[in-house]
Amino acid sequence: MKANDKVELAGVVGDISKRITKTGKEMWNIRIEDKTGSIEAVLFSSTIEESRNFLQKDTPLIFKGRVEKDDAKPMPRLRVESVKELTDEAVEEKLEKSLHLQIQTLTSVDGEQVLKQIQTILKCHKGNLNVYFHLPSQQTPGAQTVIRAHNSYSVAMNRAMIDQLKQLACVRSVYVSIGNQVRPV
Repeated sequence: MKANDKVELAGVVGDISKRITKTGKEMWNIRIEDKTGSIEAVLFSSTIEESRNFLQKDTPLIFKGRVEKDDAKPMPRLRVESVKELTDEAVEEKLEKSLHLQIQTLTSVDGEQVLKQIQTILKCHKGNLNVYFHLPSQQTPGAQTVIRAHNSYSVAMNRAMIDQLKQLACVRSVYVSIGNQVRPV
């Protein structure tokens, strides 16, 4: 970690030391701990106010901030800019998400037209979800070939797009993977 690097980490609050600055505002020095170690962190009044209700000792949290290094101290510390509760939703937000389309066998006649329809739908819903095509393998019956679409075809998940894709005769199924979990849509 270099000075001023932006970081995001999860951990629990160990020690909390509270004090008042010369300007009369609250400042907390805390120790953020996880199974791999700990880091000193500092929080100023605006961050404290935003997270006071859940910023407690032994509570799992997500911290965002910048690395501060001081030549007088061997270890860096984190200047915390925001704190969120570490919930299942917060974890899921950080996991890789992908859209998967299982495609039926395409003939050379309709294949190009169908791919253009899929391309048009995906281009209308740009986002950051990777798209994967699952095609029947030409060599091995029952097996699939998986192709990741170029990043320019990444999409934003929404019901309208899913409905449009499901209406295409060649699309057998549409699902989303979140981390290692698969969810039908």
